Amino acid sequence: MVIINLLKKPLQDLLMKFDSGDAGILHHAPTSLEECTVVLLICIRQSTDLNAIEKLLPQAKLHFKKAVVLALYTGIAKPPLSSDQVPVFSLNDFTFLGHPNKRLTELFSNLNADILISLNRCDSGMHKQFVRQMPASLKAGIYHPVFSNLFHFMLELDDLKYSSPVILDHFVHYLKNIKLNVHE
Repeated sequence: MVIINLLKKPLQDLLMKFDSGDAGILHHAPTSLEECTVVLLICIRQSTDLNAIEKLLPQAKLHFKKAVVLALYTGIAKPPLSSDQVPVFSLNDFTFLGHPNKRLTELFSNLNADILISLNRCDSGMHKQFVRQMPASLKAGIYHPVFSNLFHFMLELDDLKYSSPVILDHFVHYLKNIKLNVHE
């Protein structure tokens, strides 16, 4: 059983990486960020990362009408428990072939985000599937050459050098400027 669990993650990642990763169809979005619903997606490798992520929610609510923070646990050990504010998803939320299970399917059908922002570079196939499946008008993320077709908008930032709040500020800055230029 232990061997199966150790092989499950690498095999799932491999299968999911071969799946196409287009950003999906755009639907109509509000004209200003303050009217938008945003989903912030962050990959974590250990449970201590969850405490820092919870602090993003108040910051995001300053810029958006509604903000949801989701954590995607990419480690091999048992995933941390979800907090009251941040649900945690892991390999267990996907089938062997990389399709979302019932919990994720319900989440995707209930969360119609205007903007999805992936706040760190994550080369997990699970991350790719999560971004592909999440309905959003605009998908933004940190540039990664392997997954460049996942997002409509990317920033080339070192997510190890900058904290998640700083990266969120960068995305908000550029998205506001893009919106202003489009609607002028």
